[in-house]
Amino acid sequence: MVKTEIRMASIEKLFTWPRVIFCWLVFSLALLAWSPAHAAEPRTALVIGNSNYANAYLKNPKNDARAIANQLRKLNFEVITTIDADLRGMRKAINDFGRKLERKKGVGLFYYAGHGMQSNGRNYLIPLKANLDRETDLEFEAVDFKKVLREMDYAGNGINIAILDACRDSPLSRGWSRSAARGLARADSAGDGTLIVYSTSPGQTAADGEHQHSPFTQALLDHLPNPDLTITSLFNKVGWEVKRQTRDKQVPWTSSTPLPEIYLAGGSIQTVTPTITASSQGELSISTEPAGATILVDGGYLGPSPQTLNLPAGKSYRIEARQQGLENATETVRIESGKRHQVKLILTSQQGYLTVQATPIDARIQILNIGPTYQPGMALPPGRYHLKVSKSGYAPVQKWIQVFAGQQVESVVLQQEGSSLLSELGIELVTIPAGSFQMGSDTGDDDEKPVHRVTLRNGFKMMRHEVTRGQFRQFAEATGYRTDAEKNAGGKEGCYAESSTGSNKWDWRDWANWKNVGYSQADNHPVACISYNDAKAFADWLARETGQKFRLPSESEWEYAARAGSQSDYSFGSRKEALCRHGNGADQTAKTQYTAWTTNNCEDGYVYTAPVGSFQANSFGLYDMHGNVWEWTQDCWNDSYQGSPGNGSVWTTGDCGRRVLRGGSWGGKPNWLRSANRTWLGTATRSLNYGFRLVQGQ
Repeated sequence: MVKTEIRMASIEKLFTWPRVIFCWLVFSLALLAWSPAHAAEPRTALVIGNSNYANAYLKNPKNDARAIANQLRKLNFEVITTIDADLRGMRKAINDFGRKLERKKGVGLFYYAGHGMQSNGRNYLIPLKANLDRETDLEFEAVDFKKVLREMDYAGNGINIAILDACRDSPLSRGWSRSAARGLARADSAGDGTLIVYSTSPGQTAADGEHQHSPFTQALLDHLPNPDLTITSLFNKVGWEVKRQTRDKQVPWTSSTPLPEIYLAGGSIQTVTPTITASSQGELSISTEPAGATILVDGGYLGPSPQTLNLPAGKSYRIEARQQGLENATETVRIESGKRHQVKLILTSQQGYLTVQATPIDARIQILNIGPTYQPGMALPPGRYHLKVSKSGYAPVQKWIQVFAGQQVESVVLQQEGSSLLSELGIELVTIPAGSFQMGSDTGDDDEKPVHRVTLRNGFKMMRHEVTRGQFRQFAEATGYRTDAEKNAGGKEGCYAESSTGSNKWDWRDWANWKNVGYSQADNHPVACISYNDAKAFADWLARETGQKFRLPSESEWEYAARAGSQSDYSFGSRKEALCRHGNGADQTAKTQYTAWTTNNCEDGYVYTAPVGSFQANSFGLYDMHGNVWEWTQDCWNDSYQGSPGNGSVWTTGDCGRRVLRGGSWGGKPNWLRSANRTWLGTATRSLNYGFRLVQGQ
């Protein structure tokens, strides 16, 4: 996936008690629709071995890491090796690994040997020079293992393997007492299609090894080259070998969802697929009215209708048809051996009920492309409507809106004719009321915690839409401004973009900037390839020209506005499939060009950016708060919400060389489009999916 959908190296936290050896070996296998086409997939690995700790020297990790790296090269992996890394070195290596994996796709493998610790059920990897006087220092001095898993998952490649051989007797935590525990936490969270293999049972300890390698790594080195072992057979043999060598003191442990049989040795990924004979199948033909509706079978995306497929006989299948603006249609069909089955699903129209909230309230409201006179809550078939709102002394607003099934509120604020620049630019401001909300997420990433109450005692005004390409052009032409991409700021040429559309090959491109992001954009699309510095320059110009105060929102203002009174994952609820009505993310439309991406099981109709306002607004009247482009905020980056302002103000302490972005983009998985999701980038960093919107006020 495009992360450009910014990733932070994300790794699950570890802490051991005095003289407790902790050791886990985690293999995360994100398995996506394997087929023989994966036989020549690229392979990328990051191997880290930390031995030379000042107060807790380890003999074997550097030996283990170098040996694993050599063996992986023999299995056709391109290997990044880091020995004795400090915190900065580990973070950089993980970030470089994630970027390379995202560009190359294929198979990703992460291996770590060194000290590790568990605290409060979280797992940490310990870099050199870590200053761990107190247990709370882990959050700032160690690497959260969950961040590594996020980095690998973010790459959107076919299979990921994460190996932790951190089975070392650690004196670093002696004297700690509050949340000590034996071994590591039970599991690091990972998605579907995951195999987790621990070098010992949860909560137990494992041996560092008296010879050149730890018992687990030695067994892995012995069996990894065997071309006859599937991945499950490989770890079964490794487990029995460790159990035998340690005389049952160390017993490896596994947990997995159903997986295909995969071979790692021999330089290619091979799968064993069960053969279904013709006599054990039945044929199913699916059509819809209207034609072209999206077909799902047992919840899995199949494609537009009509579809004909052969399915294993003797079981029932749930067939579903979906099309935006229409009621879903479903039917259950039992497939019989050797027979043909036909299903036609008829999707019925839902009505939309439109209410236009105009400011001032006595403005005239018209829908120009239909006959009936506008009435609040009027019933309309889903579709596009040409809206006009006008009043004497104000600049009229005309725009096309999309009406969806169900209740819909469209807010329009007229600008007095004296506000010439805002009117000329077509900038609409929405009044966000004062209020309180719970910021963050208990079920999200670590940087979204702790959940805390924020009270905004004063309302503020926010741009209804993301700043468009046309609006940014008027600014650039009026001032002669050159963006960071055009100036090659920060030692990077151009903008981070694809080599060509659909190539999924991402790097800095000297030809890329807001005028040319590599895909087609009109002036009503959100401007992209914008850095924090560029967004701030636009805000400063708008403030000078209008005499009003404009700025980037604080992070808490942004989340409050995005939630629009909700506490669910999204402003409209938590159902991911409904995202395609409310925003532009990685969906089945994007899947047509980016087949390796993890996408939402719905269609929003756009691979790249959509014109602003193409989807349903939230209850505050704001558009595209979920997806389209990431939006810069003014806050400095902090790894958690400890010490964050509770009044909605800008957080001005922390790492101010990095600023927070919100909302996700057209290339983002549903999780990245949540109201609480957050990430960061340097102030001069730009990519083909970074943009912004502004607030008006202090």
